[in-house]
Amino acid sequence: MWNSIQKAKKHFHLCNQKQTIAYNGQDYDLTPLDEQAFHEAILNAVVHRDYAIDGMITINYKGDELVITNPGKFYGV
Repeated sequence: MWNSIQKAKKHFHLCNQKQTIAYNGQDYDLTPLDEQAFHEAILNAVVHRDYAIDGMITINYKGDELVITNPGKFYGV
């Protein structure tokens, strides 16, 4: 499991390269995605998934969007 998380984080870093944006005559170095938010989302997907259901956690990059899904439903639904 930890190897899978490390692979996902490695791919995240490859896709989340710094970009320079000019605004009002100043340059700002930014990354498109927040690393702490990504880490929290992956851990939540692992910890809160329904292990009684077959399936896997998926991480999809869609342009400027990151979608992390896991098997199951919200509790009580």
